[in-house]
Amino acid sequence: MADQRVRRQITLRAAQLMYERVETEYFTAKRKAARELGLDPKYRPRDLPSNREIRDEIQKLAEMYEGEKRKETLRDMRVEALRLMRKLAAFEPRLIGSVWTGHVRK
Repeated sequence: MADQRVRRQITLRAAQLMYERVETEYFTAKRKAARELGLDPKYRPRDLPSNREIRDEIQKLAEMYEGEKRKETLRDMRVEALRLMRKLAAFEPRLIGSVWTGHVRK
């Protein structure tokens, strides 16, 4: 199943599943996408798209569907994180996750 078109289809479907919050785990989304495309159990794990490929597609979907609102949401989340980090300064908090990377969606 090393066909790049099939890999791309799995990537797009898995990203859609995760963007819509039908699935929350990359591996589960990949398997479900492969199954929906009629490829299960014919695929090999190395034939499936990487988490990064799916994450990049999720971000494209978020940009397409949310537009400028997405940037406003990220800014608001970062401002709130900064406010909380200042309150917790004695504990030397660190920002991690999607607010740090900018990979947010509604």
